[in-house]
Amino acid sequence: MSSARIRVAIVTGGVLLAAGLATGASSHAEEGGTNRMLPVLINFSDSAHADPGTLKAAAAERYFGAIDSLASYYTQVSGGAMTYTPAVHEKVVGPYTLDLKAAGCDWNGMRQLTQEELEERGLTQGDDYDSLSIILPGEKSDCNWGGMGDMPGPYTWVNQRDADMEDPTVLIHEVGHNLGLDHQPRPVRTAT
Repeated sequence: MSSARIRVAIVTGGVLLAAGLATGASSHAEEGGTNRMLPVLINFSDSAHADPGTLKAAAAERYFGAIDSLASYYTQVSGGAMTYTPAVHEKVVGPYTLDLKAAGCDWNGMRQLTQEELEERGLTQGDDYDSLSIILPGEKSDCNWGGMGDMPGPYTWVNQRDADMEDPTVLIHEVGHNLGLDHQPRPVRTAT
């Protein structure tokens, strides 16, 4: 993301984040502090990430890098009151192959099966991580979104087909939903 685009996003997001903090958009936003984010690569039974090693490195930068990342964005727009840190040493885990086909875009099934995989590896929500971000392979999936986030809540989904790990915009947007921030309503214009 160009530095000019990130500055515009930061200014705009800072206003939205400040508004969310002021109006009590979510309990996490009100509390501020550190959120332990766990990004997880998942594969479906019929679709997998082509180069998981490269993707994990790129994702680690987009989530937690010093610049142009989810962590740097929210640290800056909150004035340091809110930070996102890796929940585990390796920063991004997986890929875990779920017993789930790509077609159907079963986002709830993805979350449930991913959490089961994590629990089998000794990682439980609350004890080991606060937020879960699922990175799915877009090939064969019929998800009609680039990313999705609970509003408010601790879960995000990133569709690798549509979301570019070189640009943190999708992550920043979806975590905004986690914080309780909605899409900006746009007025309907009529021809006169």
